[in-house]
Amino acid sequence: MAAQPSSDPDPLRYSATRPELAPYVPRGARRALDVGCGTGGFAETLRALVPDLELWGVEPVESAADVARGAYDKVITGFFPDDAGELPPASFDAIYLLDVIEHLPDPEPALRAATSLVAPGGVLVASIPNVRHFDVWWPLVRHGTWTYTDTGLLDRTHLRWFTRSSIADLFAATGWTVDTLEGINRTEPVGWKAKGIAALGSRTADMFFIQYAVVARPAEPTPSGPSAERAQG
Repeated sequence: MAAQPSSDPDPLRYSATRPELAPYVPRGARRALDVGCGTGGFAETLRALVPDLELWGVEPVESAADVARGAYDKVITGFFPDDAGELPPASFDAIYLLDVIEHLPDPEPALRAATSLVAPGGVLVASIPNVRHFDVWWPLVRHGTWTYTDTGLLDRTHLRWFTRSSIADLFAATGWTVDTLEGINRTEPVGWKAKGIAALGSRTADMFFIQYAVVARPAEPTPSGPSAERAQG
C-alpha cells in the first residue's frame, strides 16, 4: 500500500488554474485524470483547450473534492493509488500530477500505478518543484538556513525534494520514458543572489526555474528471450 500524502492545514487553497502548463496538454485527449485535483482550478485551463474532454479527478480532502465536482465529470475522494479502484485501466489519454509527487512519502507506487491507467498513446504530465532554485540555494549556502513556509518551494507539507536529474531518475525507475523535461515559472535573482549565481559560472541555468514540467509515456518493454539474444548478438 502506498503511503498517504502529508496533511494540509488549508486544502482549499489548491485552486490554481496553472495556465503555464497549457503547452503540455495533449489536444487530442478525450479522457483525462487529474490526481490531487484540489478544488478543480486546473479544469478551467483544460476545458478551454479541450472543450469536449471527459475529466476525472482524485482528491483526498473531502471538502476540496466536493468543490471540484462542480468542474469535473467525476471526482473520487481518496488517496492515489490506494483508493483508485474505480479508475478504468488503460483509458486515460492524459494523467496529471501537478505539484503532487513532492507531497508523497514514496512517489514510486503512484507513478507505477499510473502506467496501467494510460491509454495507448497517452501521456503523464507532471509539475515538480525544483529544490535547486536560487531561493532555496542562496539562503542555505550564504546563511545556513532552510526555512519552511506555508507555500512555495519549501512548503511545510512537502516530503520530497527534487532536482532535474533526480526527476529523470525517478521516472526512469518507475516505468516511464520522459519525452519532455523543462523548467517553468522562471524568476530572476537580484542583488547578492544574482552576484552569487554569476560567480558559479555557466552551470546555473536550472537555478532560475521554480518547477519542472514533465511529459512522459510508458516505457517500451525490454526485449528478452532467444530472439532478443540473437538480435543483440
